Amino acid sequence: MRPTALMLVLSTALALSVACRLPGRMDATRAETLTLELKPGGQLRASAFNGGISVEGWERDEVSLVAEFTERREGDIRFSAESRDGCVEILAEQAGRSKYAISLGMPSGVSYTLKVPTKTTVKLVSSNGRIEIRKIDGEVEANTSNSSITAEDIGGSARLRTSNSRITASAINGGLIARTSNAKLEAKDVTGDADLRTSNGGIDAKNVKGKADAVTSNGSIVAENIGGDLTGSTSNGRVDINKVSGAVDLATSNASVKAADLNGGGRGIMLTTSNGSIDVTLGQATGLVEATTSRDYSVIIEVPNVQLTKDGSTTKVKVGPGNQSIRLKTSNGKITVR
Repeated sequence: MRPTALMLVLSTALALSVACRLPGRMDATRAETLTLELKPGGQLRASAFNGGISVEGWERDEVSLVAEFTERREGDIRFSAESRDGCVEILAEQAGRSKYAISLGMPSGVSYTLKVPTKTTVKLVSSNGRIEIRKIDGEVEANTSNSSITAEDIGGSARLRTSNSRITASAINGGLIARTSNAKLEAKDVTGDADLRTSNGGIDAKNVKGKADAVTSNGSIVAENIGGDLTGSTSNGRVDINKVSGAVDLATSNASVKAADLNGGGRGIMLTTSNGSIDVTLGQATGLVEATTSRDYSVIIEVPNVQLTKDGSTTKVKVGPGNQSIRLKTSNGKITVR
């Protein structure tokens, strides 16, 4: 680069730097502490942006709020908090321009740390900030983006949604609906049904008393101790399940399937993959096993006192007194049944 061109680039950069330091520019951080009345059985609704929200239950009839603000300019954030008709509502929004506007410095935003009565219904919304909810004996709903969500020790159903980050949910005394993308999703100790969705990340579901539905792509599905039916699908990720009391219908591709201690609930079992093996230990599941794979790969039946039949590329064997269908299908992989 010529000296004159380099000087022009440096001069332009300097001008931009100076221009960004406009009068009234603060990039300041401040905090505000509030106490708001809320009886048990009430509601909390809190909205933030470019910041996290942390909520924990306690044994007081009030809400403790610590709000932390980062403002590029004085008055950049409109904030309100009020208690009315059994509901505490906390709202923060960008003043004067979109919170998604391009910024060359630290963006404006607000974060909350909250303690609320344990018996509270909680609804939280943020963006670009993580959400944590603990020790709440009520229904919870949390929505954010580009940040994680953690929900622990929840005494009601939970609806959790984010993007590009992990969701971790445990000790949920109710149903669970969880949605994310490009990240892992973990659900543990759920007394209701678990409806789990992500992409480009694995799903772990353990100790779900109801049914579980797990859908992802390019990630594994691991499930253990499922009290109801187990359904779902992935691609390019392994499936590993253990102790499922209900029916099973799972599919993947380009990966292995391993299953143990199954039952089928009288409604059947179906495990499908391609370019991977299937290894099944039946447990209490009985019925007609139909195992299909490519002709260059074997089907191994390690169940005693059974008679095998062949129908093209499918090996059939009746196991135990049940009549449910147990279908195992792959290509370019062996199948083992124990």
